[in-house]
Amino acid sequence: MKILIRLTAKFIVTLFLSSFLISSNCYSFQNEPDGFRGIKWGADINSMKKSFIQSEGNVGLFAGDKDIRVYEKINDNKMLGPVKLKDIYYYFWKDKFISVEMITMGLSNFASLKGVCFERYGNNIEGDKKLNKNFDVYTWKGDLAGISLFHYDDGNGFEQGLLRIYSQKMIKQIAGDKVKK
Repeated sequence: MKILIRLTAKFIVTLFLSSFLISSNCYSFQNEPDGFRGIKWGADINSMKKSFIQSEGNVGLFAGDKDIRVYEKINDNKMLGPVKLKDIYYYFWKDKFISVEMITMGLSNFASLKGVCFERYGNNIEGDKKLNKNFDVYTWKGDLAGISLFHYDDGNGFEQGLLRIYSQKMIKQIAGDKVKK
């Protein structure tokens, strides 16, 4: 039974990671990032560990992957342009920088974050999608990076935005590693 659960979990993770790869080599967008705040994709956490603390925070995308570690930067600037950020999480796979997530609270912060993204990265080439009445997603995919901007509104006054920027190359490596296991 445990083997079946592990195989099913690996299949689901592989399928999810593969969704990042669709059309990843076909497009680019303006100002495509090669990292975040001076940390390049693939940078080793061990060379900058004094600047980070391991987080018990948001692991949603990579939950259950023992090779993924989530960190928060000590004294991180919780602003992105005019946008006030609640949290910033840095993701490392096998100690290599792969992704960053930024969380905002409230409609005005999300609206500002969306404005920053469209100004910085242009019209989203993948289009916006209303996943359901409470959840929207905007995506940009390029050769170096992918960006997903999520907005959640529960309809009762709770609104949250999440901006995920990730390395296309590192996501491909993770997907390849999952297929091998």
